[in-house]
This record gives sequence, C-alpha cells and structure tokens, in this order.
Amino acid sequence: MTTETGTAAKMNPAMPEKKKSGRWWKILLGVVGVLVLLVILGPTLMSTGMGKNYIVGKVNAEIPGKVSMEGISLGWFSGAKVQGFKLQDPDGKDVMTAGELTTGLALLDALSSSSLSLGQVKLTGAKAEIVTFEDGTNNVTRSLMKAAAPEAKPEAAKESGGTAISGVIDAVVDELTVRTPTVSVEKTKVTVKLGFDVNTGTGVVRITEDSLVEERDSVTKGGNRISLAKGSVLSWKGKEPINFTGEVDYDLSRLAALVTPLLGEKGVGLKASGLHTMKLRVQSGAREQAESRGSLGTLQLESTTIAWDSISCGGFTLGKAVVPLSMKDGVLEIQTTQIPANNGALTVQGAVDFNQDPPVYVLKKGAAPHNVVSGFAINSEVAGGWLRFLPMTWGASGKDANLLNISGTMRVDVTEAYIPLKYAEIQKKGAAVAAINIEQLKTDAPIFRQLSLMLTKIPGFDQLEKATSAGGDIRDIRIVLANGKVSYENFRLGSSWGNLTFAGRVGLDQTLAMTVTVGTKGINLPIPIGLGGTTSSPKPEMSQDFLKDLGGNLGGTVKDLGKGVEDIGKGLGDLFKKDKDKK
Repeated sequence: MTTETGTAAKMNPAMPEKKKSGRWWKILLGVVGVLVLLVILGPTLMSTGMGKNYIVGKVNAEIPGKVSMEGISLGWFSGAKVQGFKLQDPDGKDVMTAGELTTGLALLDALSSSSLSLGQVKLTGAKAEIVTFEDGTNNVTRSLMKAAAPEAKPEAAKESGGTAISGVIDAVVDELTVRTPTVSVEKTKVTVKLGFDVNTGTGVVRITEDSLVEERDSVTKGGNRISLAKGSVLSWKGKEPINFTGEVDYDLSRLAALVTPLLGEKGVGLKASGLHTMKLRVQSGAREQAESRGSLGTLQLESTTIAWDSISCGGFTLGKAVVPLSMKDGVLEIQTTQIPANNGALTVQGAVDFNQDPPVYVLKKGAAPHNVVSGFAINSEVAGGWLRFLPMTWGASGKDANLLNISGTMRVDVTEAYIPLKYAEIQKKGAAVAAINIEQLKTDAPIFRQLSLMLTKIPGFDQLEKATSAGGDIRDIRIVLANGKVSYENFRLGSSWGNLTFAGRVGLDQTLAMTVTVGTKGINLPIPIGLGGTTSSPKPEMSQDFLKDLGGNLGGTVKDLGKGVEDIGKGLGDLFKKDKDKK
C-alpha cells in the first residue's frame, strides 16, 4: 500500500531541487563578492609589480620607443603617483627621466565625472634631452609617434561639449638639453607653475593663479620667463574674447640659440644680446565680431616695446634699439625708429596687417618717400642676400658669394610697399617701389669676368680676358617689385673711360632677363649683350648680327676701327680695374 506522501514525491520529482537552488544563489553571491573585492582592490593590484608591468606593456605596444617605471600607486580616493619614470627612443637612448610625478586625480573622480580635476600636479627630479635631426623630426616624436597612416578623407567638424580640465602644475626639469644640427642649449633648468581651467569644447583657458614658465642656466643665471596674471583668459577657437596680462623677460643670447633651428639656412650665424622685458596687455572683441572680421581682426595690444643690445645675421649688424609697438583691430603698428646698422642707420616703420592671410607688411605712400636705409655699409652677405637682384654677386652663390670682395655705402628710399609674410605670396602679390643709391661701389662678382670674355669675340679685346672687378657710384636707380619680378633701368657701373649699364628684370626665383650695354668714349656705339640664366649661373650672349655688322656700324676705315677697339680696350681695362702685372 502506497501512502499519499510517497505518491506525491514520485509524482513531483522537482521538490528536492529547492535545496540545490539555494546553493546557486550562494555561488552567485560569492562571485559578486569577488568582483566587488576586485574592484575595491583594483588600484592596489594595479600598483603591484604585475599591475605595473601590465600598464607599461600596454603603453609600449602603442609607441616606437620604450617607457619604464620603478613604481606606480593608484587609489579610488587618492591621487596617482609614478616613481622612476623613463622614456627611451627606439635606439635605447634616454629622452626623459623623472624621479616622481604626483597628481591629485583619484580614479573614482576620473571615472564618475565629465570633468577632470587634476589637483596638485608635481614633477620632481626630471631630466630631458630633445634632439632635432636634419630632416626636422626630433627624438620625442620618434619615441612616441608611429609612422603616420594614410590620411582619411576629412569629415565635417562636429561640435562637442568637450572636457573641463583643471589643476595646478608645479613642475621642475632640473636639466633640459636641446640639440640641433647647428646649435645646442646645454642643461638649462625649466620651471613651470601654472594654475589653469581648460574647456576643450569651447577652447577657453582660464588662468586661476599667477603663473609662469621659465628656463634658466644654473651657472650664468641667464634665461627667459613668461608670466601670466591670474584671471587671464586665452581662447584658441575664438568663442570667447581674449583678455590677458603678462610679461616676457628675455635673454636674447639664449633666444638666438633656440630660434636658430627654426630659421634654417637664414639663421646660420645669428647672434644677439640683451636682457629686456616686454609687457603684454592683449584683448580681443566678442565672438560675433571675430567671426565677421577674422580670428585676429579684433585683436588689441596696448603700447609696448621690443628691445635688444645687438643683433647680427646675414651681413646685418644692428646696434642697441627700443622699438615701440601697438596693435588695433588686428593691425600691428611699428612706430618709426632709427636703428644703428652697418655703420649707418636702418629705419623701421609701417604696419603688419594680421587681418589678411597670410599677414602683410604695408608701408603706405606718403607725401615723400620713406627713408629706410642711410649710410649703410654693404658687404658680400647683404649683396648676396637682400640685394641679390643687383649684379654685385652674380655668378656665385651660397658660401662662394660670401667670399667676394664687395663694398659701398647705400641709401634706400621706399615710396610704398605691400609684402605678404609668405614667400609664395610675395611672388604673386608682393609689390614695392624704391630708389637706391650706392656710393663707391666695388665688386669682383664672376659676372664681370664672364662679360669680359664675351667681349674677346671682338678683335683686339683679348687684353680683357683677366678682367675681374667693377665699380662706380649708383645714382637714383628706381626699383620696382611686381608680378614676382624686380625690374630696373640704368644700373651703371664704370669710370670716366667706360661703363656697363644693366637693365631688365630679375625674378624672385633668380631668373634673369637682362640686357647689358657696354660703352666707352672711344666709339659712339654701345655694344649690347643679352643676359639670361640665373643669378648663380648667368648666361651672356652677344648678337652674331652685331658682330658681323660691327665695321659698318662704326663707320670709317679699318684703321679707325682698330683705334676704336683700342680705346674700348683701355676703357674696359680701367672699368674692370685690371692689374696688368698679374697673369
């Protein structure tokens, strides 16, 4: 006989499962508990040797260089700390080392908030060496950035709310060395004290404490410093007005070394001196104004000055000067200032209009031409650089041009000028009108030997084969820059016996389209020579028709022709200042 209980048990086999189901809940609670424990202990685990190696491995997998650290400390409610940090380049050379980096940013705040409060950020015991290579790259980018992938088609920019980041940085790099192919700054000390509040969405930076960035030589105490006052506002997207007050304390001897790499070949030989301060008070208009007039169209700079004790580069030697500057509505006004230069004077004046892209230097036409240069001693570097369009170094270039013997005293008066601050745009839109005077010019440019050899095609001119120099006084030569070419007429070199007169155009790309006319008292017939090629490699050419018809053009007997040629030879011999004793 079967009881009801037994029958029910057989008919409902699920009844014993109640006890088993309770065990699953315990397992689930255990798993949750372990996960909670792992979350709580996560920062601690990541701070262990195994966690540190995991983080370092992830970083090194993404960069060409190598990162290492002696220790790391993370916490949900406390800031992060990294000890013994080192960054090496792909060749294993140290780029940066740091004793300790601490921040006030806790993991919980970083994960739970849309803004990042870094708190006090402190860097101590740091050393760095930045090396710039011939191709323009440096060891920092080579260490941190992989080769660029092919550029994707750009998409329309999307507005973003951005991230708010705030903090106070107190960082010291005890030894920063900057090396370039041409110059280096050894073991300077860099200090950064910066209180900031940044919104990456609006592009606005607010300075929350008086701040500074300073580099200083620990031995000579020379250095540079930028200071920004508390309350200053900077904006790189133009969504809020700029308003900042600060100072720049600069040591030009050190700045020259730092700037030289940016100037390329033009910076070779740059030297400067002077310890000065430039005060800055900069404001811009509201966003609506900036949008209608350009990003710099509303920029205002209260009157300030830039000064130096001496600057030398490219054949220019400038003496002590203080140049007043101011900016209104994006136009930088340069107050007329006379500066000692090459035993004479250089007068800076005019304005730079930042409303245009690229910015443009403008010197407006006045009641009289503007004197820009007076009593200025010319040398081979100036002649082969800023005055390359004149035939004072033609036939030579680079270092060879700098070895030429060139002298004279120059005056330049500019009627007007419009010079974009970008070479490609100068070729398209650059324009200027000026007058040049050069007293007692002497030059031994190779072009004069070339021309004398050209003249040996005329019978009796063989005595000019060794002619190597020319000179004279240049009077009121009108120079015009337009359409990428410099043109002028009547640039005459010579003496009482004879002369060479240059006329035509010189391209900013150094191409020549000139004529040279040789004349002398001996005959009443100029000898024309075409001049093509480039300023580095001129190509003179005399008309064959002229040579063929020379006797008929001169007129008279063959005897008279011989006398005329002899007179030409005497005139050009004096013109080229040939030393008859030399062979």
